[in-house]
Amino acid sequence: MLFELVDTLQKKRRLLLVAAFVAADFWLLIICSQTLHAHRSDIATRIHDAETAQAAQIYQSGVADALSTGIDHLSNTIEVSALRAVVAATDGVLRAENNLVTAGKVTLHVTGVVMISTLHIAGRAAVFAGHALAFPFVATGHSISYAVQGVSGAVNNQVVSVIQPKQNTVIPVITPEQAQQATLIQSGTLDFAPTKPVGTGGACDSGAGNGGYPMPWCDAPMDSVQTVSYSSDHINRECTSYAYWYFTVVEGHADFHVTGNAKRWASTSNYPVHRLPAVDAIAVETAGAYGHVAIVQALPGQIFQGKAVPTGYILVSEMNYDWHGYFRYSYSPLDKFSAYLY
Repeated sequence: MLFELVDTLQKKRRLLLVAAFVAADFWLLIICSQTLHAHRSDIATRIHDAETAQAAQIYQSGVADALSTGIDHLSNTIEVSALRAVVAATDGVLRAENNLVTAGKVTLHVTGVVMISTLHIAGRAAVFAGHALAFPFVATGHSISYAVQGVSGAVNNQVVSVIQPKQNTVIPVITPEQAQQATLIQSGTLDFAPTKPVGTGGACDSGAGNGGYPMPWCDAPMDSVQTVSYSSDHINRECTSYAYWYFTVVEGHADFHVTGNAKRWASTSNYPVHRLPAVDAIAVETAGAYGHVAIVQALPGQIFQGKAVPTGYILVSEMNYDWHGYFRYSYSPLDKFSAYLY
């Protein structure tokens, strides 16, 4: 038993020694081939010079020198052959190295492709199995989600209709002339946020209430409803529509009559024209192409909803101050209006 073990160890040692010698020889061969390849250009130059010298000697030699020339020729031939053999051996070793490297790369590439394909197929199978297992739960979840969305949508619609009715109007396109008029209307005004606005909701309410303006007129698109008795034109959500409605309906001046745009109200009104403002009066602005009218809510220094009106300003309620058909309260300068109707 001991002898067999010793013999096995000796065989293994011999195999290891043989493998080491083969590896060392192969390594030395590679080193030599790399060295020879590095000097390949020098060898090629040497071959060229030897062949050139040999041809020159044959051409220049005479008959008397035939023997010595033949000896030199044989010597050059042997040298060139040896150098060519070295070059051929070097090329052979390099080709073998390249073949081994290429084979290794191909093997690694094929192995990588096989592994990636296997992982890809396994991943697809796992995803499919996961989808199959999750399908009943996902379908149930979607059903519940749709039901909740339906109930939520219905509730939200009801809430929105109470808080702020649906905006069913299209904001009109403002011409340059109308934009200039809106700028004139807002010039010098100060913001006023009412704590208890009269009337809320509708398309004419942008957050400051609707002034109690009739909801059918408030929700309709601008200039689509007839709202004044003195004209057959459709002028809802205009400053004139609001002021005429407020003065005749809210204040009860049913006999009030005017014609034309806001800037003409002071000259066509059947009510007296005053230079000083009064609460509930119609304030008339004549600047711009169209002018502007508003309702006076408070005078300078008066308290309105707990706030004192600044000196030099009056508090007014007005529609279409921005040419989008919205309602607001604002502090407007006294010199902004040229006349007051009351």
